Amino acid sequence: EATRTLYNGLRRHLKMLLRLPARPEAPVVNGPMDSAVARYHQICTRLLAELGPNPVLTDKVMCEAGAGDGLAVAALLISLGARKVHLVELNPPVASLRQVEILEQLQKQGLPLRPDAVLEFHPLRLKDAVVYHQCFMEQMDTVAVFDLIFSNSVLEHVEDVNTFFSRCFRSLKPGSRMVHCIDLGGHGSFEDPMPPLEFQIYPDWLFWLMCPPFNRATRRAVGEYVQFAKSVGFTNVIVKPTRLADPAY
Repeated sequence: EATRTLYNGLRRHLKMLLRLPARPEAPVVNGPMDSAVARYHQICTRLLAELGPNPVLTDKVMCEAGAGDGLAVAALLISLGARKVHLVELNPPVASLRQVEILEQLQKQGLPLRPDAVLEFHPLRLKDAVVYHQCFMEQMDTVAVFDLIFSNSVLEHVEDVNTFFSRCFRSLKPGSRMVHCIDLGGHGSFEDPMPPLEFQIYPDWLFWLMCPPFNRATRRAVGEYVQFAKSVGFTNVIVKPTRLADPAY
């Protein structure tokens, strides 16, 4: 695994040197159905926990940064009353029968979302309530538009966190908030059940070789995210650990 990861890292460095595009992320929607449903169920459950019981989202404008190819979060927020959901994602939107099936499965599992909240069916396309931005959050130019910005397993991959948070701060209405679930554990070839922070303890030179920019988890510490958020103007920054590494490790 280490040899393969080093080989892939060196290939990525060469592609960057030659200005070749990176390989797109493996799609979740077109992957195994059970995995896709489990992933989006977990993400929606996390968001619901942050919204609190009986959330009132009437006329709210929400944003999901790094939405991937899923529409579950958008469907959830619009089903709960949001007027618009902006999706910020570099890859193109996916409106397909497979997408519909995933949303229907999530609905059957008890999540308060409807597939028709985000999709028109004849022809199959995104509804106007879903606003798609095919870019990075760092490139957004919205001002005081959003009532909430949410991301899941995105910030650990962001190279320019300061610009990311600056754009979030500018895009949010005064008094609004953002929620980011950040995965600081194993990634890629060294995902669990390998030790959860293995790549965090590589020497810098080895980390650079194996994990090129824009194709890695950046291994920032929790405190760095807090510092960046406060430096652009956010107040009341709260950290809630969802899992902890073994202290002995």
